Amino acid sequence: MILEAGGYVKFIYNGVSNECQEFILFLHSTFMTNLGLIRRYGQNIEQFYLQAHR
Repeated sequence: MILEAGGYVKFIYNGVSNECQEFILFLHSTFMTNLGLIRRYGQNIEQFYLQAHR
């Protein structure tokens, strides 16, 4: 995978797995908007760790 140059932001979610999607929606609809950040087209990089595998 080749990533385009530019700024990236990192968010860490620490909570129950069934609320993770709500967290992602909150980031895109509220948090990033309030900071003046916009999601650009292209790849999303996501990495998940299950609590049992840490």
